[in-house]
Amino acid sequence: MLILPDTNFLIYLVKQKLFYQLDLFSPNYKFIVLDKIEEELEKLAVKNDNAKVVLSVLDTMKKDKIISIVKVEGKADNAIIKTAEKHKTENFAVATLDKELINRLKKIHVKIIIIRARKKLEYF
Repeated sequence: MLILPDTNFLIYLVKQKLFYQLDLFSPNYKFIVLDKIEEELEKLAVKNDNAKVVLSVLDTMKKDKIISIVKVEGKADNAIIKTAEKHKTENFAVATLDKELINRLKKIHVKIIIIRARKKLEYF
């Protein structure tokens, strides 16, 4: 499964130590991280320890070849929508906590991963 996470999802995933739950959806998942998301994390890392940890996790994932960084144009949310439209016929999901983004993704029939009750990943 390809999973496209947004910035807040990645931070929360690390903060709540929920990475292990991704294996429940697919033991062979692969992250696609947009360069805009990586840029946002780098900016946040100056003030946010969780963002620093996420960057460290992403570096480890790059070394393990279970991540790819995709260069995109425009703002992060719009780039997520465009990327989702491109991959929605595949085994693909967007991982987000953003309600507005979730509503936009539902309109184009993209699978979504969210965090419920601060401790459980849910896929719909």
